[in-house]
Amino acid sequence: MKYTKQAIQKAIDGEWRPKGEMTKMSDEKGNWIGMQSNITIGYAQMFMDKGFWQALGKSLGWEDCKCEQCKDVFPEYHNGCVRCGKSIRPDNLYTYHKYRFIDHLAESKSPESFFKTLINNNG
Repeated sequence: MKYTKQAIQKAIDGEWRPKGEMTKMSDEKGNWIGMQSNITIGYAQMFMDKGFWQALGKSLGWEDCKCEQCKDVFPEYHNGCVRCGKSIRPDNLYTYHKYRFIDHLAESKSPESFFKTLINNNG
């Protein structure tokens, strides 16, 4: 679970917050020390949350997709540039990685092996 935990921490670092109520935490002197969630979220819910993948991408520095020829920018992955038809480099696309993750699981592989590759290759 080392890489899965790292991915979750990176998503949190990228400002992902599970849906639910957050409570301010203070020390005994009343100084703010962080936030605590009163919810429990399962891995399935977490990995299907669009915000998780967006925050993970933000933390890993993913960019938008760009056409390698005309440099048009796309917020989602396409098979080719809609202007010139050339290939698009999927640098960011949280949706691209989310669906890669689903395909990975469909091949009976673990979340851990997916996140190991993703984090080691930085997206």
